[in-house]
Amino acid sequence: MAWMTATTIASPSQIALPNCPDKCGNISVPYPFGIGENCYYTNPLVGIYYSLTCDHTDTSSPSLVLGRNIEVVNITLDGELRIHRQVSYACYDNRGKLDGNNSWRITIDKFSLSTTQNSLVAIGCDTFVWFDGTMLTSVQTKDFHTGCRTVCNEQKDVSTSCSGVGCCKAAIPSGVSSIKVKAKSFDYHTYVNDFNPCNVAISVANDELPSPIDFISQKEEYFTDLKLFVVYNWSIANASCNSARDLMDQQHICKRHSSCIDIPDGWGYRCQCNPGFQGNNPYLHDCQEKRHSCKEPELCIYTIGSYNCTCPQGYSRNNGTIDDPCIADKKGAKMPMKIKIIGVEELKKATNNYSENSIIGRGGFGMVFKGTLTRKVTSHTNQVVAIKRSLKVDSSQVEQFINEIVALPQINNKNVVKLLGCCLETEVPLLVYEYISNEVFEVLAYLYSTIFIPIIHRDIKSANILLDASYTAKVSDFGASKLSPTDPGALKEDRLFEILDKDLVNDDVIEQLKKVANLARRCLKLKGEDRPTMKEVARELGGIKGVGLHSWSNNGVQ
Repeated sequence: MAWMTATTIASPSQIALPNCPDKCGNISVPYPFGIGENCYYTNPLVGIYYSLTCDHTDTSSPSLVLGRNIEVVNITLDGELRIHRQVSYACYDNRGKLDGNNSWRITIDKFSLSTTQNSLVAIGCDTFVWFDGTMLTSVQTKDFHTGCRTVCNEQKDVSTSCSGVGCCKAAIPSGVSSIKVKAKSFDYHTYVNDFNPCNVAISVANDELPSPIDFISQKEEYFTDLKLFVVYNWSIANASCNSARDLMDQQHICKRHSSCIDIPDGWGYRCQCNPGFQGNNPYLHDCQEKRHSCKEPELCIYTIGSYNCTCPQGYSRNNGTIDDPCIADKKGAKMPMKIKIIGVEELKKATNNYSENSIIGRGGFGMVFKGTLTRKVTSHTNQVVAIKRSLKVDSSQVEQFINEIVALPQINNKNVVKLLGCCLETEVPLLVYEYISNEVFEVLAYLYSTIFIPIIHRDIKSANILLDASYTAKVSDFGASKLSPTDPGALKEDRLFEILDKDLVNDDVIEQLKKVANLARRCLKLKGEDRPTMKEVARELGGIKGVGLHSWSNNGVQ
């Protein structure tokens, strides 16, 4: 049979069998459908339903036809068969005499009308309709009857949507293969003929559902040639996947790396590429493995159609995502690992085993070394980096690491040093930054207010403001930083004496300290016109010092 040779001949890019047309006009024709002998799925029980004809009667726009007269406008491998069909109508003159009518039937015995993508609709103000048809199950065929009625007295009662006045809907049973639509009238439109001469009954795709107000006043000539879309579900055979194997004494027609899927809305089965695989047509050729691009290749182990992530000690899988394969869980802080994981031996090599010559800075928490990494951590190879290494090991160092690795990935500002990676093999992790070779207030404003969760640096000083080769200022060292609470209730006021040196605070100088604090608060106003000038600051400080000179002197405070 034709389908048995498909995998040995067809190219993976083809959707139709070799030497068979894959289009009729602009409409694609994927296998198991086909145009012409030996071009479609030829199961002896249902093969005829995949045979199509390309009608070139209208040479400018050929029609794709199923059976004798069912015009097909689209076929998808997801199981959608979209057809064009006339509407059913009955029109009357002002004396109640029938002017013209049309009732239609659709019959596609082995495919089912989609219950999710269609509606059975009646439009009119003196209208009732019948939808009669056949439901096919894997065991037997059953008849069904359904319908609805709609009445209104004036055209203004009709809305633009099918709300029940001037328009009604009927439910579509599952498994409908054949349906006949009839439009009827209670009083032959004698009382509403001046604004509504016709009844209309349609089975229509939901995405082409007409507005009742557009149909309500139309006459017969409008409906004579009107066609609307109807959606059917197509499938293979009329049995489940397991039954198909037993019935045909062979496997279903789904190709390698695809699965047989029983369809819930109708009968039969479809083929679908397995997770991690893709293909133009799983009925015709094998599905191909997707090529994943893991952002952390050293953490990803590829399997057939998928991948697994391994994570360093102290980290766990982040639901297996490729963009953020691992998260750290330290002291309850969940931290996405978008930075590179770098081995301790690689950092030793980059810094010549942390030689004295590679030291470029010392701080309260550790030392900073200059080094060159041979592998890519950015878009460059042989990247020059700065490596921050702690001098001592205690719980505070781990907290400093957490602060920096939480804060820096949130910041995207040209004046903030970039965190490129970290090493987790040491007791206190090492941090790897971009190397800075040689407007800071704008950076602080960005940290404190622009990003979603403000970051308070808490250690701004000249040593932490670096210049790169183009003399752009870079703020560094976020070990002391804190995320600012977004909840106003978390902010506490009137805590001045808790943040001052205890040697300064006593009853004799409390008023002077309050005045100094108030002056400092005014100096921090955002608007320049609200801040005191340097001359005003000097004058006020002199006044405060003069008032409390005796008290300050007695306490040894100058």
